[in-house]
Order: sequence, then structure tokens, then C-alpha cells
Amino acid sequence: LDFNKSAILRAVRIVKLLRVGRIARLLRAVPELLIMAKGMKAASRSVAIFLAMWLIIIYIFALVFVQIAEREGAYFSSVPHAMNSLLLDGIFPDHSVFMKTVSGE
Repeated sequence: LDFNKSAILRAVRIVKLLRVGRIARLLRAVPELLIMAKGMKAASRSVAIFLAMWLIIIYIFALVFVQIAEREGAYFSSVPHAMNSLLLDGIFPDHSVFMKTVSGE
């Protein structure tokens, strides 16, 4: 019984190794794919940092607007609600009605 489990795991490892070998062979045959993959990796890091900074800026403005509105405003009653309002109504105004309908607000 233990032999069958180890044989199955060994077969799965071999299949994974063959798949990696096939991808390596493809990348050697078409080096442009490797260049594109490296470019996408570098760009994804920049995009992730931009989105993190964008989220921090939205959070800071949400804090400020909640403090200024003193929980009286419809858009800035809490920090999460203020962030949602700033993101949807401020940055994506064309899609805010659709997103609010889908989310059930």
C-alpha cells in the first residue's frame, strides 16, 4: 500500500518535471517569450507599488474627511465608507452606480 502511494507521488513529480522541461524548451525556441515574461514581472512590481501608494493616499484622505465631516456626512460616515466613496465616486464615477447596485448599497 505504501509502495503504491510513493509510486504515484513519483509519477506526479516526473510529470511536473516534464512540464517544466517542455516550458524551458519552448523558451529556448522562442526567446521573445522570455523577454516578455521578464518585462511583465518588472511591470507588475511597479503596478503593485503604485496601487499600494494609491490605497495609502485614499486612506489618508478618508481619515481627514471623516474628521472634518464629524460623522454627519452621507459620504464620510466611517473610514471604510469614505474610502469607498472616494474610490467609486471620485476615481471611477462612471462605474459607481453599477458597483453600488451590484454590492447592494
